Amino acid sequence: MNETPIVIAGYYGYGNLGDEAIRVALREELAKHGIGALWLTARPQAADEIDRKSLYRVYAALRQGRALVLGGGGLLQNRTSNRSLLYYLGLIGLARMARRPVLLIGQGIGPIHGRFARHMTRIALKRASYVGCRDRESANFLRGMALDAVIDADLFFLLPPIEASSTRSSAVRNIVLCLKGTKNEGLLCRSRLVTQEKGSSFKTLPETKNCLTTKDTKGSEDETLDPAPELGHIAQPIRAFDSSSSSILRVLRALRGEFPLVSVPRKPKSEITAHPKRQRTDKAEMVEKTVYTLDEVSRMVQISVTVLPFFPAQDLALSQVIAERASIRCRIVQADTIDNTMHVLEGADLVISSRLHGLEFALRAGAPMIAVSEDAKIDAFVAEVEESCELRIPCARFPSSKQVMQAINSPPSPEVLYAAYRAMHTRAIEGFSRFVAALERL
Repeated sequence: MNETPIVIAGYYGYGNLGDEAIRVALREELAKHGIGALWLTARPQAADEIDRKSLYRVYAALRQGRALVLGGGGLLQNRTSNRSLLYYLGLIGLARMARRPVLLIGQGIGPIHGRFARHMTRIALKRASYVGCRDRESANFLRGMALDAVIDADLFFLLPPIEASSTRSSAVRNIVLCLKGTKNEGLLCRSRLVTQEKGSSFKTLPETKNCLTTKDTKGSEDETLDPAPELGHIAQPIRAFDSSSSSILRVLRALRGEFPLVSVPRKPKSEITAHPKRQRTDKAEMVEKTVYTLDEVSRMVQISVTVLPFFPAQDLALSQVIAERASIRCRIVQADTIDNTMHVLEGADLVISSRLHGLEFALRAGAPMIAVSEDAKIDAFVAEVEESCELRIPCARFPSSKQVMQAINSPPSPEVLYAAYRAMHTRAIEGFSRFVAALERL
């Protein structure tokens, strides 16, 4: 095996447990194959980690490494903003300048709005040495642009299956919520619909009191960050978007050979970025529906509610509003490590999640779940599990009390869920083997 390390880019170091779990899984699998890696992260703290915002350090790492790898997650998309897409396209262009091959593994592709953005993406990936997608929808999106792509699996499924007996034996049904917030959650909290009512019950566990209370999420990414915990913990929550002033983005101007500039009509802003007002309206509606459903279910069966924010910088404020509004007591537990999160989910009678990795964690924990269909990647995940494992995960825009009661009263057995995870794990390992073979051919 070539001892020269590969350079891996992903959404690492921003405090999203799902992405940090991907890094843990990928690191362990690379180590099994004797493949060294340099990691581009927002919070470099080890010898093998590089500041992803430094053009000089990233380029030096690419010159030192033998390939650039986009390692998991939904990196190539502009649903949230164009900046993230341009950052990763800029990295690919920088790898071309450094004369290094580009590989993708476990990638969720799209949505990519706008002719210019799709044109740039097609040119960037046209010469990629390997393009592995985490779901069929992503692969079909690339094939629609005349690009070759294979279906791997989400890299989270590289984590080994667990064999644990169910701990769900109490008469009180434990519901865990993993709901996705937004960067504009402060505006949501001031909404007329989510004003705290008298008599509401709100319990915050000690571990959440210091989370996101001393850091302004609207600040710059260039601010000094607190030392990060060990790999597998989430980083200090900070703004969840790439800075438009990042030096990596400016490299696009120098890549006229790889990315020729073309003149296209200017598109309306709504086609390129998500509309802030619509985001706030959707989240306020989610609060109302969540609170109503919990209240209705609590009248039919005794329940406890745990709110588990996977990405505190985006999810914590939404979690607090729901806990404040609900008439039953809720606890908020920070998803800070893989093991701690698994412990919470192993005791769940039902997981309701609009976070992709909330569903994946639940599957690994053998917990029944309902997918909240807020994003195309949620629908793609549900379809992939059903196709690969013949397990049908209930999926709704937001579940009604009737759907919640049905899921609680007639859940799939933990053994069925564990078997489904093992099938997804096998698929992920097979996809990783194809990636390693492509790497060895370079």
